[in-house]
Amino acid sequence: MTFSKKCLVALAILGCVFSCSEANKHFKIVSDVASDTPDNVRVKILGDMQANFNRSAPNVMDSTLLEDFHKEFSFMQDLSSDPEDANTFEATSLPYVAAIESAYVEGESGLVWDVEGNIYHEKNMFFERTSPNPMPTEVTANAIFEASKKQHFPLLATTIQRYGHMYYHFVVETLPKLVLLKEAGLPEGTKILMWGEPYEQKFLDILGIPEEAVVKYDPLKVYTADVLFFP
Repeated sequence: MTFSKKCLVALAILGCVFSCSEANKHFKIVSDVASDTPDNVRVKILGDMQANFNRSAPNVMDSTLLEDFHKEFSFMQDLSSDPEDANTFEATSLPYVAAIESAYVEGESGLVWDVEGNIYHEKNMFFERTSPNPMPTEVTANAIFEASKKQHFPLLATTIQRYGHMYYHFVVETLPKLVLLKEAGLPEGTKILMWGEPYEQKFLDILGIPEEAVVKYDPLKVYTADVLFFP
């Protein structure tokens, strides 16, 4: 590559970095909406702070595996390398439902953001360790955002997170969100974003959530709402 071509490539890269940097300045990361509540958000607290609890170490045939592969075992959850330790679970939170005005939901992780420039990176979500600080497509690929399929709802609730379409993650992580939404008392006509797996409706029936309230989530779409309910 000639020197002039190298210069052009370098300038193009710098321009891209500068543009993304400038765009990022318009956004604020909200990692604890219950205590750092933006002006366009109302938060309904539904209980006390969850307490830490001790749990058993993973069962392994060779106890040295916990030490040898401690980093790998602790990728998505913090585990003790010593099976005799308490192995305390500390990823607790305050149960709430936030009502966010003029909000968006998009992508495989169900990233939530709003027109005021707040991006909701709640702690303990999967992207906290796998892909820190994901940004909306409006910032990272504006042309893609403009061309994206969009679907608007006056009132919308989201339960979407990465891996939420898998049964274990649905039962352990999505069901509690549905219970919080039920306890919060959603306004009539509110639609609920879900992955739409066949087994979900049986649980929704128990909770008294009708099938017509559910919108099957498409990660290639951008969903917008006048008010988004975010548990």
